[in-house]
Amino acid sequence: MCSKINVLFPQFLKKLLAQTRKLHTNSLHTIAELRRNSLHDSNCPILK
Repeated sequence: MCSKINVLFPQFLKKLLAQTRKLHTNSLHTIAELRRNSLHDSNCPILK
């Protein structure tokens, strides 16, 4: 069982980090789109 965890955990961690990076870039892309399309009140920050 321990050897199985030693093999699977690094794979899990790699996938988790990849998903985190993907989520982060998608969020920034959405903010840029809102600014470009003027879908927010320009007097207030998008993220509070």
